[in-house]
Amino acid sequence: MSSNASKRLKLWRSYRSAANNFFESPLSVADDLAVSQFFASHPDPVNLSSDQPVVEPVAEPSITQTSESVIPADLDSDSVESHEYRSNTPESGIIDNSFQEVDEPKTFAEVVCGARHVLSEEQQLAIRDQIAGWAAQYRPTREQANGILCIMNAVVPVIPKDVRTLLETVKKVEVVDKFGGQYSYFGILNALVDNKLLFQPDRTIDLQINIDGIPLFHSRSDSFWPILMTANGSDPLLVALFYGKGKPSSIEGFMYDFVEEYKALATGFIYQEKNFDVSLSSVVGDAPARSFMKQVVGHNGLHGCERCCAIAVFRGRVCYNDFDADLRTDAGFRNHEYDGTHQNGESPFSDIVNCVTGFPLDYMHLVCLGVMRRMVKFWKTDKASRLRLSQSQQNAMSSSLQGLHGLLPSDFARQPRPLHESDRWKATEWRQFLLYTGMIVLHEILPIAHYHHFMCLSVAMSILLNDDSSVRSKLVGYARGLLVSFVKEARFLYGEAFISYNVHSLIHLADDCENFNTSLNDLSSFPYENYLGQLKRLVRNATNPIAQVAKRMSENPNLVGTKTNVRSMKLTANTRDGVVKRKSGKVAFITDNCGERITAQIVSKRRLNSIFDIPCDSLAVGIGKVRKSTLSDSLECCIMRSDIDRKMVCLPYNDGTEWALIPVHHTYS
Repeated sequence: MSSNASKRLKLWRSYRSAANNFFESPLSVADDLAVSQFFASHPDPVNLSSDQPVVEPVAEPSITQTSESVIPADLDSDSVESHEYRSNTPESGIIDNSFQEVDEPKTFAEVVCGARHVLSEEQQLAIRDQIAGWAAQYRPTREQANGILCIMNAVVPVIPKDVRTLLETVKKVEVVDKFGGQYSYFGILNALVDNKLLFQPDRTIDLQINIDGIPLFHSRSDSFWPILMTANGSDPLLVALFYGKGKPSSIEGFMYDFVEEYKALATGFIYQEKNFDVSLSSVVGDAPARSFMKQVVGHNGLHGCERCCAIAVFRGRVCYNDFDADLRTDAGFRNHEYDGTHQNGESPFSDIVNCVTGFPLDYMHLVCLGVMRRMVKFWKTDKASRLRLSQSQQNAMSSSLQGLHGLLPSDFARQPRPLHESDRWKATEWRQFLLYTGMIVLHEILPIAHYHHFMCLSVAMSILLNDDSSVRSKLVGYARGLLVSFVKEARFLYGEAFISYNVHSLIHLADDCENFNTSLNDLSSFPYENYLGQLKRLVRNATNPIAQVAKRMSENPNLVGTKTNVRSMKLTANTRDGVVKRKSGKVAFITDNCGERITAQIVSKRRLNSIFDIPCDSLAVGIGKVRKSTLSDSLECCIMRSDIDRKMVCLPYNDGTEWALIPVHHTYS
């Protein structure tokens, strides 16, 4: 054995002997200082086995044992306080440097008892509320939650051992077998009360409902068909829920409970000594859902148009060539004037809402997932198209889109993806391409006639989605003209087969803005689609999914909801989230965000230039560009957050020498 190893072994044995004597003594008085000095003056035994050189101590540690304490000899006993030391494994001879004070609990039971004495009732209830919030938000399995609760119950007795008791989960959900599946009705009034919508100052409640299906599982055909509702622009509320292999077998039976309750409420009702009036203004859904609810010919039928009496023709698919047909009327629908051609039966909505004007065309499905996707498909793959982009042109579009990734404001749920992934684009991405990125990336790729044609649709939708009623009302007629021109011109640019139901319906889209005096944002399925996605995530398995949804929502009514434009506007000192339009019309580039007072460079209107002049001057719809070099000369001043009208999309333009500025009009990400 080497001399160093022998020294280490000898030193370690001396440490073990000293430590054993120290811990086995009847210790009642010791000091942190004493222990710290003891182990500081003697190297860590664990490190003694290393190859590092060992400094040989001058003398082995000497420990004096008395009846009261065991203290290293070189320490002053008068400065020593009472401590107890013990080894976790005294038999092994391994020293445990940890120690505890005598008055501290040594077991979990003692810890629990101590916590019970320390925590007040208010503190225990606060902990219970926090645990309940955690369980409702993250939705652990019952077994996982109960395991945590059993542990917490030992410390905080007010916490129950079962998560169902903690969250006050409803014990029974009434689910009946009808309409070819399972059905449960929750009620209009219950939804209003549960979401505290009857405590608002407004006594007039304007309802909008949505009906649509959503598949629940990838490997099964099971789906939900809920009746959703908004009240005065609220987040969607669940009124009824159907679960089955397809849609309900009878629309009359499916809507019966809703129609009867609505008729009772529509005459006025009293809640907590307050009078309320209720009205159903609109019913939102995609084309198949609307035909199901209205009991009319589907969008693939020859008389499928819901707004006019145009008769489609079959050219391999249903196409429309008639742009001047007579318009359908609400009175004509109620009087069954369209029986045999358009109407297939009696709609349960006939008595509670106008079945022509009261069913707005949903631009999410009609324009974003319909017309815009159809155009890109023709550009990419359609062999019969009169315009098919080459692979190099498609690659250039993809490269341009990828170059914009991360530049759109954080309000956007998704950043641009390349064109070759367009088959997987969501509705928000098609809207993004239509309103913001398309005008930038298509400028140098599409033939000029096709680019101008695309811009007709883009500008028209920008007008109809503008939430500024004064601007929208002035330009809605112009938007209608652009859409009619778009549809007529499409026949020559893309062929007759391009004019599908969705493309034809564009000529009626502006009517909804005028009828409801609102933006298309308030008449779309975007908030309901977001809600459906969250509703789907509440289902863990196929065993009684309606009860699963009802129980989860009884635990946390806010578990499903929509993030709307009510969110505070995120503003930063960069071009992504720092370019805004002031109410005066001027554009501001934020340089310092200090809360309500914001420092920014102001770009006057005269420094903004047009991006396009066809179909109109871009500045007329708030779209412009500014040279980057001019920003250094711009006036810097302080503005108030309340002076901001909306955020602007700021994208590089003209080889990066300019900024393209496009106002944000959509409200749902």
